[in-house]
Amino acid sequence: MAQSLAAHVGLPDAATLHYRRIMRIAIHPLMQRSGFGSAMINKIILDAQRDGLDAIGASFGVTPELLRFWRCLNFFPVRIGLQREQSSGSHSLLMMQAISEHRNELQKKAEQRFHERLPYLLAEQLRDLEPMLAVELLKKSEIKEFHLNDYEWHDLHAFAHANLGLETVIVPLWLLAHHYFQA
Repeated sequence: MAQSLAAHVGLPDAATLHYRRIMRIAIHPLMQRSGFGSAMINKIILDAQRDGLDAIGASFGVTPELLRFWRCLNFFPVRIGLQREQSSGSHSLLMMQAISEHRNELQKKAEQRFHERLPYLLAEQLRDLEPMLAVELLKKSEIKEFHLNDYEWHDLHAFAHANLGLETVIVPLWLLAHHYFQA
């Protein structure tokens, strides 16, 4: 999770934090929607807070139903896989919840970057995403006027020195080209 946030989301400070990641959660179909899964995750969150961790995350093959489930538990999307996973046929989604107050800013930055990039990704790499999933992902988006921030410049610099691939910097490149041609 730390590596993904640092390398793919462009938040190098994320590598200095302490996380707990939920790898798998499965509830028998007869027990689903009974609150059992939510109770398990809330217990994991309480344990992580007790242990002094900064954030907790989960990565899974995303569906609209799973996205709503995790959002109800105050997890926020921070990265979506650009290709479908072979095992599930779905795009993977990384969601997180800051559990220490002083690390809340990292979550806000990661979530903001996710929502800034999402419209462009939906037009390009994620154009085959299921419409209902795209709608669900966009629901919490607060699209603002875009500008190149320090993270975009960092990504562009890394791309220029062959440290990041084109698929990782397509949004900052688009923003830079847009800015250049608008000037």
